[in-house]
Amino acid sequence: MRLLRLLFVPVCVITLAWHMSSCGSSGKTGFCDTACITDTLRYVQAHPDTPFVLLSVKNCQPDTFIWSHKGLDTKRKMGFYELVGKDVRLNKDFISCYFNDTSYAWLKFNDCITGRGFLVKLPYSKNDKWSIYTSALNSFDKKFHVEDGLIAYYDETFIYAQDQATGKLDRTLMNNTGMDIDHNDIHGTFDSVNITRNKIWANIKIKGQFTPKEKQIALK
Repeated sequence: MRLLRLLFVPVCVITLAWHMSSCGSSGKTGFCDTACITDTLRYVQAHPDTPFVLLSVKNCQPDTFIWSHKGLDTKRKMGFYELVGKDVRLNKDFISCYFNDTSYAWLKFNDCITGRGFLVKLPYSKNDKWSIYTSALNSFDKKFHVEDGLIAYYDETFIYAQDQATGKLDRTLMNNTGMDIDHNDIHGTFDSVNITRNKIWANIKIKGQFTPKEKQIALK
């Protein structure tokens, strides 16, 4: 009987471990659900020239940006990894697209594993260069509020607020000596953020302590 009890314990541990790993395969991990995306993500603007952005998917991963409108002879294409430079797991509920008529589109999204924010600017004219920010502060994060019509991002020294339509921006200084930021652990540096057209407020870890920073801004 004693031997049976001793054998029963490791069997239970193995069974529990298997059960937990099976539950982990559901896609519920990290910042958002990483369940496999199989369909192309499509964004279309209600406009006479119907500007659109497509993000194709391959093997559950974002694969290619495709964007154009009726006034263009060809479609513009760019590989996701070629543009972003990183592997990202997407959830369609944590990505959005803003169109500025037929000039350009801004895509906002967050990586479901780390919660890291990204911003991609896709211009429709081949004379204009795309832009990529791999340190975005997006409102998909429940502790980050960025006013509609704005984008926000940071580097080791400043937080920036920018108008999506005009490109006008302002910034606030975080630390004169620069910050050592782990972009894949954003809440290790930013506890919370509130950015409007008139103010940048953030609770930032500086020298081991979270410190509120606030600045009145004027986008120009």
